[in-house]
Amino acid sequence: MEDNNILAVVLAGGKSKRFGEDKNHIKLGDKTLLDHVLFKINNKFKEILIVSGHNLELKKFENITVIPDCLEDFGPLAGVLSSMKWIKENHKMYKWVATFPCDTPFFDTSIIEEYKKRIIKNDSSLYFVKSNNKRHNIFGLWSINLLETLENDL
Repeated sequence: MEDNNILAVVLAGGKSKRFGEDKNHIKLGDKTLLDHVLFKINNKFKEILIVSGHNLELKKFENITVIPDCLEDFGPLAGVLSSMKWIKENHKMYKWVATFPCDTPFFDTSIIEEYKKRIIKNDSSLYFVKSNNKRHNIFGLWSINLLETLENDL
């Protein structure tokens, strides 16, 4: 399996209603929450896509592209769909999308290795991270083959 088969996608398009202000600009130490996530995954993937309709202030990364959601007010699934459409429209060869929330800087990067193992096992088109018997839907590994199904469902 080529690691280049996975596109890292940071979902950063939420309205931050519960948080009270745009999470993408909140600082933790000297970096924003989004920067923390990007620094954790930057050297693990060839390319990173951020899906957000917000004005983002990013540190300079060569391998990061920012796109808006293809559908407004559809939540994180619209971000996943947007990333899949971006892959198709830009003739990228990725077969999987690994999603990360923009506001969870303390995740264990070992999930990335777990994703790679799941791809080799290839027994599903969708995987989610679980901890303490709870599924975390924003941390997911999505097969590009789900594009049409996701688009039809949304």
